[in-house]
Amino acid sequence: EMNTFGRQLTRELQETKSQWAWTCSKCGFIVKRSSRKFRSNYFHKECLGKLENIPINRPTSLEH
Repeated sequence: EMNTFGRQLTRELQETKSQWAWTCSKCGFIVKRSSRKFRSNYFHKECLGKLENIPINRPTSLEH
């Protein structure tokens, strides 16, 4: 039962990930979320700008 729930949650997360981007509020780059976490906020490790989860409307060339 828990396994089914886990699979469903994983699927939802993957769908969410395809529609949302972690965008740096400082430099505007799209960042993979594996950046630094500090007090439950995520930061871009290059410029230490706070990441914001922003919906993706179109593919962006800034992704890295």
